[in-house]
Amino acid sequence: MYVTQRGTETETVPYAQLDQEKRVEILEYYVAHGRQPARRKYNLSNQTIGHLIYHHKDLIEQIEDRNFERAGL
Repeated sequence: MYVTQRGTETETVPYAQLDQEKRVEILEYYVAHGRQPARRKYNLSNQTIGHLIYHHKDLIEQIEDRNFERAGL
């Protein structure tokens, strides 16, 4: 069980408890595999994955650009 910033217990990992390294890892997995697989693998709620995507749009673009460069596109 996890506790959110408002003191509510939850079974999924709250956004505030994800450090920057973990956020990058989750977003890399999200770009490669999609939203639902990332939610399941990292035990995230729909709201938490939504926060990650919304607040780190620039990071997602960087990951996508890096993947395109690796693929020669």
